[in-house]
Amino acid sequence: MGFRDLHSLNLAMIAKQGWNIMTQPHTLLAKLYKARWSVGNGASIKVMHEPWLRGAGGAWIPSPQDQGVHNLNVHDLMIPNRKVWDKEKIESIFPMHIANRILEIPLFDMIEEDKLIW
Repeated sequence: MGFRDLHSLNLAMIAKQGWNIMTQPHTLLAKLYKARWSVGNGASIKVMHEPWLRGAGGAWIPSPQDQGVHNLNVHDLMIPNRKVWDKEKIESIFPMHIANRILEIPLFDMIEEDKLIW
């Protein structure tokens, strides 16, 4: 095809996809990028690797990179055998603004399984 600058072409294609996602939020691709977890029992959600925590405007809040949290699941942030956040543990792992965001997430007794919601 005779493309001379593949880097510029790649940036243009990425920009086009970004524009399509912003202007057509009902499409499957846009919904997949906006997908996040709804916390049930927390057993299926990895703290470090899943988009379970959202900030203002729906942006994904990255989790800490400290040693020992790579295999942590969301249920490890709850008091064992109860549907209550372990406030002390959360505040010891996360910066205060992220800890407060986690503690704002409601935990319902009737919801058992984690769900990926769009």
